[in-house]
Amino acid sequence: MKNSIYIFISFLFLLLSSCTQKVTTADVGIDPQSEENLLNTAFVIDGKLKRGAIPQANSNNGTSPSISGLPTAIEISAGVILQIPFNASATSGGDICKIYLQVNGANAFWEIPYKWKSSNAVLEIFIPIYVKSGNYDLTISVEDCNGNISDVNTVNTLLNAIGDCNSLIEGTYGITIRSFDFGDKEGEVTILYDTYTIPDRIDIRQQTEWKASTGTLFQPNEFPNCAMMMNGIVSGQGLLQFYYDPKKGRNISVYVTGCDPLTAWDVQLSCPQ
Repeated sequence: MKNSIYIFISFLFLLLSSCTQKVTTADVGIDPQSEENLLNTAFVIDGKLKRGAIPQANSNNGTSPSISGLPTAIEISAGVILQIPFNASATSGGDICKIYLQVNGANAFWEIPYKWKSSNAVLEIFIPIYVKSGNYDLTISVEDCNGNISDVNTVNTLLNAIGDCNSLIEGTYGITIRSFDFGDKEGEVTILYDTYTIPDRIDIRQQTEWKASTGTLFQPNEFPNCAMMMNGIVSGQGLLQFYYDPKKGRNISVYVTGCDPLTAWDVQLSCPQ
């Protein structure tokens, strides 16, 4: 249901934009590098938007909760759900109650209920298709149920347009989530990769299903996380294959997790055969 709502919002925006003559995709949309307030408001998040700056670190009893495993850099496509995995720990065996999120420079922040039963959280943010390519920073903190707030953490986010099935992508440190339209043709897909000497992990996802991986396939609600993931980190050249059925969704997401700051990798996609 959520995915249908997200797709409808993006479709409605594009439909309204197309009614204006001589307007191209480069003329419409939110620029993430100069329109922080609009970008922050455009996110679809299971939370409340509140005016002001993101809450800063605070300790009522001398201790504060902490965040670990949060990627410092993410590359993603517009029009998809961004999943940010991290670990949140309260002090003295307490519980985390809230997550705070804000686009750096915006005049409002998101208050999101902490709904996970453990310290492993995956924050989901839908980024509408009408957000232009560009670079921006997300700031994130958590609050425990006693009112203690963690330090604010920053995630640098690079946004790219959705590609096609015959694309080459390259990257380095952080979590890269790129989405590609694989079209209407059903068939076998082969993905070639080279992670060079420093190992990385590569995962392929269609809707909520993990299709292929250099390691053990995740469960639908699991996502790559450098703080907890060791399985499937590989070096050198290799390939992944899976069967593509457009009835399950045309968009294929490629997740590349590079946990070493010096890493580099490339991934060559091919269209269904």
